[in-house]
Amino acid sequence: MLLFFMLISVILFSSVMYYVERGDFFYCTMDAARQNLCRIEDVVTFDPTVGQGLEQCRQMVQDALGISLDCCDGQAWYAWPPLDQNGDGCIDKSKFESILLTAWWCVVTMTTVGYGDVVPVTAGGQLIAVLTMLSGILLLALPITVIGSNFNIEYERSEAEQRMHEQLEWAEKSKSQKVTPLEEREASVPQDEIIATPSSNLPGNGSMATPTPMKQRRSLMSSSWREESRPGADSVRQSALRC
Repeated sequence: MLLFFMLISVILFSSVMYYVERGDFFYCTMDAARQNLCRIEDVVTFDPTVGQGLEQCRQMVQDALGISLDCCDGQAWYAWPPLDQNGDGCIDKSKFESILLTAWWCVVTMTTVGYGDVVPVTAGGQLIAVLTMLSGILLLALPITVIGSNFNIEYERSEAEQRMHEQLEWAEKSKSQKVTPLEEREASVPQDEIIATPSSNLPGNGSMATPTPMKQRRSLMSSSWREESRPGADSVRQSALRC
């Protein structure tokens, strides 16, 4: 999605910048060829829809700036207003000769790289450049922020699932190795303290005695002591013996 919006923006701003900054087109005519401004084989044999002959370049520059400059590079797009940055007496060619070449400037500007090898010279081109810079910041910054936020959410979710998985494994391991308190007490009772409980106290008709833990032994001893300590317990016992 980000690449799609980037492509649409590059095509849009490149097209607008090309039509604003391409300058004026001067083509080769027979008069220009006679003045050695272009080659004879480059003479245009049809009537161009845009531009003017190279022989008119000098006169247009004199009318616009009052100086004498020539279009020395033959048939091409020339920067307008006329520029002579290297001081050779010739008008500089436009650096926005096509939409494809302008796309290089657009990508460099939108990604905030800014090599500075291609810059607009007109007021309209500079306005388009400002809009391109701002749109590049918004186009790249907003999706990257969303992507980073979603990545952070997914990372935290993955960490939480991993911690939960580790806790479940620890719980299963602890559950398999855990000993109940009753089993722990019974395991701590010595074998010589285990007494036999009559089978009549247990369901079934078996006659085998079942080992009784220490707690049950103490309960039996306590109940027998209470019976012996009741008033008249000795007389009842003696009467039972006489019978």
